[in-house]
Order: sequence, then structure tokens, then C-alpha cells
Amino acid sequence: MPVRIEVLGPVRAWRDNTEIPLGAPQQRAVLALLAVAGGRPVPVPDIIEALWRTNSPSSAANIVQTYLKRLRRLLDPDRPARSPGLLPRVGDGYALQADQDAVDLWRFRALTSEAREARRAADHDRVVAVLTEALGLWTGRPLSDVPVVADHLRLVTLESERWTAVNWFAEAALLSGSATEALSVVEDAAVARPLDERVHAHLIRIYHTVGRRSDGIRIYHEIRRRLSEELGLDPGPELMAAYSALLRDERPRAAASVPAPVSVPAQLPAGIRDFAGRAEQVEEVLAALDSSKNEERPRAPRVVVVTGMGGIGKTTLAVHVGHRLTERFPDGQLYANLGSQSSETARADEVLGMFLFALGVDGSAIPENLDDRAALYRSRLAGRRLLVVLDNAADEAQVRPLLPGTHACTVLVTSRSRLAGLESSVSVELGALAPRHSAELLGRIAGSERIAAEPAAADEIARLCGHVPLAIRIAGVRLATRPHLKLARFAERLRDEHRRLDQLVVGDLAVRASLALSYSHLPEPARRAFRALGLLTAPDFACWTVAALIGQSLPEAEAVVDALVDAHLLNIMGTDATGQIRFRFHDLVRVYARELADREENAESRHAALSRAFRTWLVLAEEADRRLTYRCLLHSADDTLRPPEPPEFMDDLLADPSAWFESERAGIVHAVRQAREDDAAVAWNLADASIGFYEMRDIRDDWRSTHEHALSACRSTKDQRGEAVLSRNLAYLEARYGVNAEPLGRHSGHALSRFRVVSDRAGEAEALLLLGVAMIAMGRPGDAVRYMNAALELARECRHLSGEIVATASLGWLYREQSRYSESAELLRRCLELAGEDTNGWPQSTAWRSLGMIYHYQGRLEESERCLRRALTLARASGARGREALELVVLGEHYIARGRPEGEELLRRSLALSEESGSEFARAVAIRAFGELDLAKGRFDRAVTRITEALESLQAQRATLAMALTLKRLGSAQWAAGDTAAAHDAWRSARAVYEVIDNQVEVVELTGWLTQGPSPAS
Repeated sequence: MPVRIEVLGPVRAWRDNTEIPLGAPQQRAVLALLAVAGGRPVPVPDIIEALWRTNSPSSAANIVQTYLKRLRRLLDPDRPARSPGLLPRVGDGYALQADQDAVDLWRFRALTSEAREARRAADHDRVVAVLTEALGLWTGRPLSDVPVVADHLRLVTLESERWTAVNWFAEAALLSGSATEALSVVEDAAVARPLDERVHAHLIRIYHTVGRRSDGIRIYHEIRRRLSEELGLDPGPELMAAYSALLRDERPRAAASVPAPVSVPAQLPAGIRDFAGRAEQVEEVLAALDSSKNEERPRAPRVVVVTGMGGIGKTTLAVHVGHRLTERFPDGQLYANLGSQSSETARADEVLGMFLFALGVDGSAIPENLDDRAALYRSRLAGRRLLVVLDNAADEAQVRPLLPGTHACTVLVTSRSRLAGLESSVSVELGALAPRHSAELLGRIAGSERIAAEPAAADEIARLCGHVPLAIRIAGVRLATRPHLKLARFAERLRDEHRRLDQLVVGDLAVRASLALSYSHLPEPARRAFRALGLLTAPDFACWTVAALIGQSLPEAEAVVDALVDAHLLNIMGTDATGQIRFRFHDLVRVYARELADREENAESRHAALSRAFRTWLVLAEEADRRLTYRCLLHSADDTLRPPEPPEFMDDLLADPSAWFESERAGIVHAVRQAREDDAAVAWNLADASIGFYEMRDIRDDWRSTHEHALSACRSTKDQRGEAVLSRNLAYLEARYGVNAEPLGRHSGHALSRFRVVSDRAGEAEALLLLGVAMIAMGRPGDAVRYMNAALELARECRHLSGEIVATASLGWLYREQSRYSESAELLRRCLELAGEDTNGWPQSTAWRSLGMIYHYQGRLEESERCLRRALTLARASGARGREALELVVLGEHYIARGRPEGEELLRRSLALSEESGSEFARAVAIRAFGELDLAKGRFDRAVTRITEALESLQAQRATLAMALTLKRLGSAQWAAGDTAAAHDAWRSARAVYEVIDNQVEVVELTGWLTQGPSPAS
């Protein structure tokens, strides 16, 4: 009989209607861990750590094995010998393998996925029906009867899933007119979440709908009071809107919000209407991707490799299949072209960076190396149902890091190579189309009536095209654009070797000949644009890029693009964030276009076209950067590099400057790489104009790539200003994201020398400041203060206000780290006075946080709270979720130190936000704060575990200064737990860091602890 397992409340199991006794709490905890893992294997060491923390017995592995044997006897008594059964051993761990409906949590997630799709379709009745069942599965706090794992960090996410479902349920109930059905659920949620504004806004709307206005007014005033008294906050916009509607007695409506596209990526390119044939191959691919027919590898992702020659239709088939499968993958689709769109194939680490960004990971949280990116990618996909399409793969090594680790995901790979070495994959090889399908494809493009009128000629055309889809498509477009051309006449032309020859039958040369036929019949403006576009290496582009390349107006560019699209020489990718349609070449078409450009255009005309495009990118980037107002480093525009007049389309494109930068991310990277060859000044100015966006969005890969390529060009051309600016920016990159002494010192020192050569005093001030940060990393705090003061004085002398603000804030930060609180506070107040209200917010939020921390240390608690809340407000306004999470931690720690219970709620919010945004630094600091809370409450072993986790994360990020405090706190936890030797090791390590930055207050205190132990107050 099938078994049902429940973890959304007490851990229980049932066979039919009879409950199965699950034994001791730890044995039930093992089953709960496997259920929460969603069918993925849980390594034995992870089970041991969850059960015993750091105090596991030497026989822990044997005990876990015993628990599994007992659970198998209880849950799977009829399991045949040697059968994996319900609880198989998988690698170095165990997994729970059951039907989706067998585990309440799995069923809940399946239902919420169904509800997500119904929300997108605005099927509110369906949302209510599905979520009524989903929420009915909850019987209490998850795993409530197994306290040994009740505080597991996974449960924070699990609880958030429940409250998300409640909010969706309330929205849909209001929109569908069934508010009464949701009333009790939302009332219970409001009791469980007394500070959750959205839940209370829904409850107010529901009370309004059912005629209980007085209860709605009461609920509003109750949460308003709690927010003020416990968090010091005013009601947010949604809560205020619900209350205002109640007072005005307006018909209430839900504040529905479809999930943001970045969290549910939909990157699959558009399909084509004239897809013909391939029914057998489509069914073969679908069968290989069917999970019910893949039982021999139930835990591995399903991978299908579609192989064949260039132009044979691999991408078309993969996209066609992908669109048929979208309903199976409610969590989205990822797409990457890995192949030869340009001379460089895509690197796996770059693709992973783009995928992680699309999955909601902030740029600063994306690891540096390939293995760490792949691990984070697999973690992000765990438990999600996504389709991953990897187009034009070069080899197995390029694909392997991009494979998910979960069976819920499916991967479609296309490649000209067979990729026979790709483990656990199914290969589907595409050959030429069957003759009848070739004729069908030709008819769909050229017109079925014409094919019926000349069937023999149509068959000959298909045969002469080698039944290769790309060649047939091009032939069909030629016929479609010439309605009076007889098919027999066109077939006669194809017999000519100089137009087709035998090349149509032999791979790439065949496709090139077919492209030549289409190209030869384009109007001259379209041919010129085709050749010009072949010069670009950018993977995609909008019409404004074409206008710049050919030196024509936007309407003229749109006309030639339409002609190229009609000829199927350009593909439509979709609409970008600015509302522009984006286009791309098939890779073989791009190669052909470049060949034509090299053959038919002289060097002067090629250079002129590229120069127009690159300089238009530059002027747009500079204007977008100016409108963002996010950068702190100076950018001095060079008017000699700008077009005589600003582009006609500039204001439309830059209405949202961040959206423009996002749309042109890849284009800017490729433009910098290309411009470095013969226009180094444009390359480095374009790279520099983009750093405000890179910093705002924490995009390190593009920042580093553009700057390293442009810097190489500046060195070759001896452009010393370019060297200065790019070296400064690379030093700033190192200073912003973990302090690595060697590159920071090298780049800042080089920037300083070059700024002095070109007599740029403002740039010299910025380089001096960065050199001061490098001195901290090198263990030379005296030199750090000297350089920072020199930077501050120079910025004042040359009236470089933003440089003065940043230098003042940086020096204040350093003094705070050295426990020189009075001097630090004076500088920070000066920074805030200089900044006022008009500059970008990050120096201000940093200064407010540092000032709040100093006031806290000095016992000025009310002033501290005001400063920390101001820092939080600025962080929220900036939209930087990682920064907001960090400010929540600091404010939460402040409240906890004052004995205010809302502090723990802020820590929970910070942890959830840091995990949602992928900010590893904020997450580490939040986990450390939870560890300190455990220490204060006497949970010493748990404190050691959590602070150790935080330390390991900070070490991976090279966050040296944060590591010092973490080591100090870890030593305190280890001391309290009775591990004196470990505590001394941690304190010695912390003292070494404090000695490097010359924090004598901390050095003296830690020295005392090492000799006499910490005081009781510590």
C-alpha cells in the first residue's frame, strides 16, 4: 500500500488511514530531512550535522544507518531484496523517492506551481481552488515535533513559501469574489505574522468586502501601533492604500503582483510559424525528455543533444520543442548561445554568470571561479522545474558545468559535434529533410499555390538545396519576394555552379552559396546594412545600432532591417527592456556577412562604420550614466569622440537609463573588445562610462572584462589618461568587493603615476584614496591614513566634491575600524554635511551606518537608532537588496543589544532578503548575528556552528575586516562551549587582523582574553 508522509506540521506517516509509528525524535528527524530535500540525496555528513551539530558521537554514521534500516522496515516492509525502494542509498547519502502526492510538502509545492501559472493566466477561480487544497495541507509549524531540526535554516524558506501562498490566495479570493472563503485563513495568518503588512492589507480588504468595516479599522490601528512600537516604522504604501479605500468605502481590490521576470526567466527565443517536417525527431526528443520514460536515472536531469551540420535546423527544432514544453516548466526557461556567433565561443563561467543573474543572484554574490559558480547554479535550480537550452555547444567540457543537479530540470543541447562523451545524455541526430517536407517548407514560405502549379520545379529546387532547411528557407524567401518569378526559371538558375554548384551538398560551403543567392537579390541599402552588420561581434542589436552603422536615420534603418528579416537573414529575438525589438544573425549568416564586408568594403569604409557605431554606444552610455547619478568616480567626457549631434533617438532609448544599460550589456562588452583594435580612446571611455551601472547592479564580470581589454589597448597606444582611468576603476573594483592587496595596490599605484603624468589632480586624489585602502590590506595602517588624508586635501584643493565626500567617508570608516570613535564620528558627520540630499546614496548610507555603530558603542542609543534607521531608508531607496539586508542586520543587532524583541524579526528579514538576492556577505553577517543571539541565550554549540558557517563564507569572500570580528565572536562561543584551545586559536587569528589595521583597543582586549579569559560582560 502507498505511504503518505507529512512534514507540514508534526512529522507523521500513514498507510491508508493507519498512522505508522516513526520511532524516536532523531529517527523522525532523519525522515523529515529527506522529505524537505525534495527527493535530492542528503549526504550522511549533513544528516549527522543536523542531528548532533558539532557534538556527534564517533558512531554517528552507524546510528544514521540504523535509523534508515528501521524507517525502511516501517515504511517499506514489502521492499524486494536489492531493490532501492522508498529510501535508497545514493552516493554518500540517502534520498526519499516517492510519488509527488506521497509527501505533503511536495504536493504543496506542485500546487503552488500550478497556482503560479493560474495567476499568470489571471484565472483567479483556479488559484483559489488550488491554494485551498495547498494551504489545507498545513497542520502547524513544519517539523514541529522534532526540535532537533526545527531551527534548520531551510525552514525559513519553507515558512516563506507558506505565507506567499496565503497572499496569493487572498489576492485571488478578492479578485474572484470569494473573499469569505479566504477570511479564516488570512485571519490566522495575521495572528501568526503580526508585523506582516501585506497579510494585514489583505485582511483589511477582505473585512471591507464582507461588510465588517469596523474590524478592518481595528486591524489597521493594531498593526500600525505594532509597527511603530516594535520596529519604529510607519505603515507602507499597500497597507495605507487598503486603509484609505476602507475609509472612502471604495470597492476593495487585490494588489496583485505577477512575479518579476528575473525570478522566472523566459529566455527562449521566438519560434517560427513555418516549421515543417521533423515530426519523428520532435517525438524522439519529447520521448527522451519524458520523465516517466526515464526511470533508470530518476535523480539525474534529462539531457538531449541535438546534433547535425550547420544550417540543418538544430536550433529551430530545439526552440520548437522548448515552446511545446513550457507548461511542464513553470519556473521558466534559460537559453544561451554557446557557439561561434563571433570569433570567441562562450566560456562556461560567463554563461553561468548570466544564468545566475537571470535567476535573481546579484552580481556581487556571483562567485569568481567556475566550480563555485556551477555549485551555486545547481543550488539555485534545486527543487525548481526549468528548461535549459544550450545552443551551438562546442564540446563536452563547455556543457558539463551548465548541467543542473536535479531531475526536475531538463536540458536541450544543440551542437555540430556529437558530444558522445557527455554522460547520461540521449543523442538525436538531424539529417536532411525528407523530400516531401522540403517541398512543404518551400511552399509555406513561397506560397502553396505556386508549389502546386509547378510541383516538378519545386521538387528540383528542394533537391538542389540539398534538403537543408536554411538553404530552402533562403530560396523560398527569394521566391516570395518575387511573385512573378517562375519556379522553373529559378531552378534553372540553381543549376549554375557559380550560384549553387555542388557546394549545397557539403556542409558550410553549401550554406554559404545559399546565402549568396538571397543576398544578391536584396536592394542595395539592405545589402550595405548586411555587410556593415557583419562587422559587429555583438550577439544581438536593436535598430538604432543599424542606424549608427550605416549613418542613416532610424526610419531608414528600420526599413532595411525589415528587408533583412523578410529574407530570413536576421532573426527576431524579442523586445528588450527599453521596448526595442532586438535582432540577431544565425552564426553562419554572420560569417557570410563578414566575408562580404571584407571583400566588398575597403578598410576606410569598414573603420568608418564601426566608428559610428562605437561612438554612438559611447554617447548613449555617457548620457545614461549621467542620468543614473550613481557613480562616485569622475568621468570626463571627450567631446572629440562624440557625434556632432546627439542621436535623434537618445531620449526615447534612455527614458530608463538602467533598462538601456541592461539591454546593451553584451553589446557594450563586445564594442569595447572590438574598439580596442583601432580606437582605444573610444574603448576606454565606453568602459569607464559603464561603471556606474556595473556598481549599481553589482556586475563584476563585465566591469573587469571591459576594463582589462581596454587597458591592454591603452598600453599598446601609450594612452596614459586611459591607463590612469582604467587602472583607477580596476582598483575601485577590488576595493568594493573584498580587499585583495596585490591587484589593488598595483592598479591604484599605476593610476596615481599616470594621473600625475597627465596632470589630473582630481584623478590623483581618487588614486591616492584607493592606494590608502591598499595600504590597509598590506598591513600598513599608518600609510593608509597618510594616503587618505592626502586624497582628502587634494580633493578639497581641486574642488572635487564627490571625491571629498568619498575620502571623508572612507577615512571615517577606517578610524571606526581602529576604534578611534571620536575622530571617526567627526569625519562621518562632515561627510553627511557635504553630501546633502543631492548625491547618490551609498556614501551617505555607509556614513549613517558607521555613525550609528559608533553611537551604539558609546552608549548613545537613541542617536544610534536614528542613524541606523536612516541608513536603512537610504538602502531601500537605492534598490540594492544586499545593502538593505546588511542594514537590517545592523539595526537588528542594535535592537537585540537593547533587549528589544523586534531585533530578532529584523535578523530573520535580513536572512530571507540576503538569500533571496544572493548577497553572500549580508547572509554571512546575518548568520553570525543569529550565532551571537544563540550565544547570549546559552545555546553554545549552536552558536559555534552558526558563527563557523559565517566565518567560512567571509573567508571565501576575502572579507578580512569582517572576519576579525567573526573570529572574535567564534572564540567567545567556543570558550563558552568549553573548547579553550579552539577559542585561543580564534582569538589569536582575530588579534592578528586587528594588529594589521592598528586597532589597539581590540588588540589589548584580545591579549587579555588570551592570558586571563574574557570578562563575564564579554
